[in-house]
Amino acid sequence: MSYISVRKKAIVALLCLASFTVGCILTTKLNSKTSFQFPAAVASLPNLSKRIRGQHVKADSGNNVTESRQEDWMGPGEALVNDIAKTFFTQNETDIFEDYAYELETKPPAAKTHPVAQRVSKNNYYVEVPDPRAGFLLKKVISKLPSDVVRSVRMENRILGDPHLYQKSPVPFAHKSPIRNVQEKWAAFIQGMNELGYEQRLPVIINIGVKKSGTNAFGFFISQHPQIAHSIGNEVHYFDWNYDKGIEYYRSRMMFSKANQFSFEKTPRYFVTPDAPRKILKDLPGHVKFVICVRDPVERAKSEFRHEEELGMRRGVSDKAKVRTQAKSETPTSQGKKFEQTVLDMNGQVNASNDIVRTSMYSKHFQNWLETFPRNRFYILSDERVNKDIYGEMKNVEKFLGLKPFFKKDMFYYNREIHAPCMKVEPRPCPAKSTPGFLPKADPSPEVVEKLRDFYRPYNQEFEKLTQMKFSWTNL
Repeated sequence: MSYISVRKKAIVALLCLASFTVGCILTTKLNSKTSFQFPAAVASLPNLSKRIRGQHVKADSGNNVTESRQEDWMGPGEALVNDIAKTFFTQNETDIFEDYAYELETKPPAAKTHPVAQRVSKNNYYVEVPDPRAGFLLKKVISKLPSDVVRSVRMENRILGDPHLYQKSPVPFAHKSPIRNVQEKWAAFIQGMNELGYEQRLPVIINIGVKKSGTNAFGFFISQHPQIAHSIGNEVHYFDWNYDKGIEYYRSRMMFSKANQFSFEKTPRYFVTPDAPRKILKDLPGHVKFVICVRDPVERAKSEFRHEEELGMRRGVSDKAKVRTQAKSETPTSQGKKFEQTVLDMNGQVNASNDIVRTSMYSKHFQNWLETFPRNRFYILSDERVNKDIYGEMKNVEKFLGLKPFFKKDMFYYNREIHAPCMKVEPRPCPAKSTPGFLPKADPSPEVVEKLRDFYRPYNQEFEKLTQMKFSWTNL
């Protein structure tokens, strides 16, 4: 009798949920122009979930209330990991223009939304601190790991490789008690990875800059090497923006790696951060090595100006089409005028205190680094040499970093559409753009360009002496 009673109660509860759902649908279609979302409890029911899987349900004036959201660009492995991530998380964290590589490059959020800095005593930062980006970053870790590794990771009494997860069951974890807290998810995931021999290790290779000089492309190429474990997220900003969070925060931002792998991170702003060298010397292993990417300082300044203009236009705006429409009114000449106003002071002279101008003063910043580390800790990667012989440069880097031989000449090719080198790897053969490029390149007047050339020439010459290298733009 008790069994029948429970069954009846369950049926009544389901009928109530179904009635509530129908009422919501009718109300939404009749009275609302906004997107309709099923309540979480209803959306998890098997029959309903089968209908809405891979679709976005929304109300409109017509008979059709669904539109496809299937991600056709994904390969089988990526789709599998993406399914895991979507099932695994309850948070909805996305970045505007997320296809581009500068998703984590923006400055930390204001104090109202940024967690209070806390030093971690012994555990992973995301286990101890309720950071708002914890879920997003864990999702990123899962998306980057091989699917066979993800399958093997144990989550408390659940296994991500449980066959139920890969069947077409709409509720993969329904038979288990879910871990609801992101901090618990991190703790369980770390434990599972440790069991497989993976750990989060402090980096021994850092690409410290220079911004808009090919740092993103270098990160893409070097990450193809099986001994390189790229950090979680594109840029960590520990030694400039997040140092007060403590070294365990930095470790928590490194990808899980085996003992024979090298942790790598890239934050171009370190190059221009005065106290970054001293902090690195204090906190990181004594054999840490650095890569510095450089290019023509004037072209670099123009590129950073474009990057900052586009970043400013899209910040806080979710409608990409609106941003691009606004950008259509700009021309190379109008952007050139804005560039001139940015890099020149009120007297028409080059403004050395401006961040864009200052960053291209390579010798000034490199001298600061040489006061802490010897010259043989740095590999200077010239943009012009990369475009001319990417294979040769990557072999040189491979040797400099002490990596096992991996790169072969037939792995690389020059893509004439994007005017840049690419690599024969899947799913993406070319580095992601670091700037969308919806604004035209600034075309400043020849007089302003000449002022910049004259300004940078002494710094360029000094940089040649410090690096003992030759650059085509030194005496322009």
